[in-house]
This record gives sequence, structure tokens and C-alpha cells, in this order.
Amino acid sequence: MKPKITQVHPITSTNFHLLQIEDSVVIQVKQGRNILKNEWTKNDYQSSNEYAMDLLFTYKEKILYSATDENYWCPTCERLIRRYAYNLEEEILQQLSNYRQVMGKSSIFQEIIEANKPLLELLPSGSYTLSLRKVFPTYGEQACFIDFLSGSLTASADSYYEFMDNEPMTVEASTIYMLPTQEKERLNEDTLKEYRKKDMLGYGVVWGFCGFLGCLLDGHHKAMIAYERNQPLDCFVIEPYIEGQPLWKKNEGVFPKKRFPEIPTISEFCFLQNFIDEKEMNSQEELLSYFTAILERKMIPQEGEMDQFIHLVAYFFPERLKELYAIISTTYPYKSLRERFFHFLARQARSLEIEKIMLDFLIYDDYESPQATKICEDYFR
Repeated sequence: MKPKITQVHPITSTNFHLLQIEDSVVIQVKQGRNILKNEWTKNDYQSSNEYAMDLLFTYKEKILYSATDENYWCPTCERLIRRYAYNLEEEILQQLSNYRQVMGKSSIFQEIIEANKPLLELLPSGSYTLSLRKVFPTYGEQACFIDFLSGSLTASADSYYEFMDNEPMTVEASTIYMLPTQEKERLNEDTLKEYRKKDMLGYGVVWGFCGFLGCLLDGHHKAMIAYERNQPLDCFVIEPYIEGQPLWKKNEGVFPKKRFPEIPTISEFCFLQNFIDEKEMNSQEELLSYFTAILERKMIPQEGEMDQFIHLVAYFFPERLKELYAIISTTYPYKSLRERFFHFLARQARSLEIEKIMLDFLIYDDYESPQATKICEDYFR
């Protein structure tokens, strides 16, 4: 029987996501084709490394290679549709033509959902969360997503958890990093050159794999250019829906910046997301009010909280980072944060303002932050 896809309306949450472009929606798939799915290997959970290697084995065997046709060059999602769809060839060609048009330009969320229905029909029957979200073109570390071969997958955890100033920091998993479903050798240099000319790259398609990781089904060339530009790729993200999980709400313009000084690792991103979760911020005005309170000394955050705020400023509006210099350099509890502050400041484009800050620190240096001193000295070499 032909698959049926309907949109359902579970209770929405107020959870705000740093990278969300539109509110998530939930769909119900009936009579799904049961093609696009995760298949897990047995695991004794003896160590995190063994767990990561099991995930890697499953990923390569069940997703990467099974979706690859050696004689067909097109994106993984198109191969899946051509191979498994019941539709007539003429109808498939029309669907794929519409798909390429919608995914290659700035489109509204509902258009993107409609264009991806042939792919959604390949899912097992069940409920799924659909999101329009920025996804980083790495696998949670600094290296490009396409270069992943083996090793630990830190971002494969269901949540990120660590202690910060003896207080727990947790972030619930959502797909924000990617793994490839095509080999690096299949990238076409002419296609890459064409995308380098474009401001708007279009959208990728990501299937939620595990934890913070998703498999990139379409958009490998787009993601490569995004990586070159130090920016995330706008993606249509498909994840299994779990009853009670948060439905992420869109970014309300708090962080409009698309380019980053460098793409954050999983630990750095979760540092930022945890700050937003704890402060329950969902507007630019709230963030600016918090910033102003710090600058006017009406608020003196704890060291760990200030550390998070430095990260957030450095990644999302770095042009204002220098405004924190007076606070960081004169507030003794923030002494340990000087290295972090100058690390972020030094990687910005050189300017007279930054030179003055570096020089001022060296003139009045108390030599209690040797790594910060070294960064400032190296800046003038």
C-alpha cells in the first residue's frame, strides 16, 4: 500500500535551540517502506571506545555502503528514491526536479517538507520530528565531516554531560553535526567551484543517526563549501520522535551571525547551549540586557557562567568581545579566564583597537596569567 504521511500536533515546548531556523514539526508515517532506518549492532558497553567503534561499524555497513551505487553519481537520497520508490520513472523524475529546485534556493519550511515526501515514504512506520536547522559540517571535532574514517565519536552520546565549577552541565542531544554518506573521492571539483560562487548554498538533508550526529544524505558539496567558510549548513533534519522529547523552537534572531571564527566542537557548542537553556533566553533583547548588566557592573556572574558568556560572545557576535576587556582584566575572580578571552580576541581580524587592548594588558601585566601574557606578546611578533 502507498505510504501515508500526516502532520500531527503534540504539545509544543518552549525549548529554544541556538541553531534552529524554524519550529520543529512532527509527522506520522503509515505503511512506510522501512528502508531508511538505523540498525544497531550488539554492544556490551564495556568502554566508550568500543561503543564508538560499534556505531562506526553500523554506520559504514548499514548507511554509507548500502546506499551507494558504484555506477550512479547523484546524492544518496536520490539513489534511495530511485532504487526503492514504487512510482513510475516519469513521476520520479518530476519529483526529483522539484526537489532540486526547492533545495537549491531559499524556500519555506512547508515547501521543503513537501519536496522531501518521496524520501519520508522510505521511513519505517512511526512518528518523526522534522526540523530546519543549521548543522555544522564536522563530526563534533575540528576536522571536516568528509575526513572521518575511524576513531572515537564524541558527539554520538545521547546527551552532553560534564561538571562546571562542581555543578552539572547537561545538554539534551539534537542533530547538529554530520557524517558523510559519500566517499571523499566522489566529490566533483567543478561542482565545488560552482558552489563557491554562491552566497546561498541551499539545503542539505540529514538523517538523525545517534546523539548529536546525523548522516548527510544530500548536500556533500554544499557542506564542503560551508566548512571552507566556517559556517553551518542549513539542513532539513529527520529524527525519530520520542514521546516527551522537546520540540525545539526556532532561533528568534538572537544570533543572526552565520560565519564563525572557527566551527565549535561538541564541548564548545554544548557550553553555549547550556548557557541559553539555563538563562531561558529567547530574544536578542534579553541577551543585550544581560550584556549591559555585566558591562555596568550590575551583575557579576560566577566564573563558570562568565566563561560560558565569553564563548557565546566570541562565536556569535565577536565584534563586541573587546567590550569585556575591562571586566576580565580587573575582576580578580576572572583571572583564570584571561587566557580564554585573549585566545578568542587574537583570532579576530587585526585592528588598532585590539592592538591597544593587547598593549594595555602587557603594560599593566601582573604576571599572574602567563598564558595570556604569551598570547599578547605573540600578537606583536
